Amino acid sequence: MDLIKTNIHMDCTDCRVESQFTLDEDCNVSDSKADIARILLSDGVIKIEEIRSYDEQVLVRGKLMYHILYEADDSFGALHSLNGKIPFEERINADCISAGDNPLVTTDLEHLHITTVNSRKINVQALLLLTVLQESIRSDEISTGVTKDEPVEYRLCNRQLLSIAAMKKDLCRIRDEVKLPANLPELEEILWSDLSLSGVEFKPVEDKLNIKCDVNIFVIYRPCDGGNSYEFFETTVPFSHSIECNASKEYLIPDITYNLSQKDCEIRPDLDGEERVIGFDVIMDLYIKLYEDVNLDYVCDVYGVHKEIDVEYEKYDIKTLLAQSTAVLRLQEKVPYNFKGEELLQIKYSSAKLFPESATIGNNSVDIEGYIAVTMLYITDDDRFPYRTGNFEVPFTYSIDLPGINEQTIYQLNANLEQCQVTSAGSDNLDVKINVAFQIFAYDSNVLEAVSDIEEAESAGNVNRPGIAVYYVKDGDCLWNIGKEYRVPLTRIKEQNALTTDSVRKGQKLIVMK
Repeated sequence: MDLIKTNIHMDCTDCRVESQFTLDEDCNVSDSKADIARILLSDGVIKIEEIRSYDEQVLVRGKLMYHILYEADDSFGALHSLNGKIPFEERINADCISAGDNPLVTTDLEHLHITTVNSRKINVQALLLLTVLQESIRSDEISTGVTKDEPVEYRLCNRQLLSIAAMKKDLCRIRDEVKLPANLPELEEILWSDLSLSGVEFKPVEDKLNIKCDVNIFVIYRPCDGGNSYEFFETTVPFSHSIECNASKEYLIPDITYNLSQKDCEIRPDLDGEERVIGFDVIMDLYIKLYEDVNLDYVCDVYGVHKEIDVEYEKYDIKTLLAQSTAVLRLQEKVPYNFKGEELLQIKYSSAKLFPESATIGNNSVDIEGYIAVTMLYITDDDRFPYRTGNFEVPFTYSIDLPGINEQTIYQLNANLEQCQVTSAGSDNLDVKINVAFQIFAYDSNVLEAVSDIEEAESAGNVNRPGIAVYYVKDGDCLWNIGKEYRVPLTRIKEQNALTTDSVRKGQKLIVMK
């Protein structure tokens, strides 16, 4: 007799280490650029160029790519842009890392503040967060049956578990173009661009992962022969793509996080040779995990009928899916704002950054608190410097229903801003609409105990056991335990006592016969 076994694969977190550091650097304005009077907008992207693992250490090299929109210190207050980069190198101590490992390194630009030192120099201050994640796949053999060379009884128990089917790093490049509408003039220079994604969906199919999303594009540009006039263009472009993913199947459950490491725009000619096309290039860094929700029948106990059996048991750490869902927070707030006596003519642009400060487990829910930092660009009645930027914060609280969640539940929460719209609501007030999409993947960590080995014992087994017995069911008894005690097949006990199920009740009389 032998155990029949099947393989299950579980993902394990070997370590997770965070490193927070600052960049503080003065950067000169190139000679080809106009003097700076006032910085209006700033943005940045972290680009990782090298990850190298050593024993108990990870070296990360990269650069901060920053971009600003500013008003020139001239008689017209003309708009200009300035791009730059600041390299960095960070060594992160991680006990579980060995030379040759390939950990996941994610980035977050937590803070970016760019100010003028003088008209020809800016100061860039940034707070960066690097997270090193090392995960591995553990394969376990779990018994699911017994070959019966000798009469044996075995008990099957049932558990739901998440078995990892695929785990990989990859990227998706979104490269496309959009043509200006006929009522807008040709492009001479893109001064500011903002690229974001919304409605991101991942769908596993056979050996591929389908990706769908909307690319939201906002551009401020200087038109050809436009003097000191500027055009604002905004649109949304649908995108779909597939990437190779071995072992992917339609029924698998995706747990995928992404980060944008590149957001570029460029001017391209149309078929007529006119500069009326905006090409865009976005890179999504993906961390892909695909799970199979397995309904596993496993051998949890065994006993011999004619011969004694030595049984060994083993405990296995497993994951059980609790929930995978998406929830959308829709904020609509009236926010007071002091325009300092200036007349607001028009709000041209708004953007936001999410700062979730805490996430706690509530009553069958995950309760999130934080704030959203909003930046807007607007026009006033100032003839020389008409453009202004404003900043304010919108606090929020939000609860995601998650029945069955408890303190032992492990969950991953991802949040993406889907919409930020700011409009005037009369004197010194703003109407703010913000949509935030939350994706949650939650599971419970449990222990499964199964039979790991069986062997015929040297003891005599049933020699001293009676051929027939009368047994009165005690509190906590089950048919399996009774059969195991007397080494009698369960089917025989049920036949001898006219039982149609495995259920017994306290005080019930059973005839147990060899």
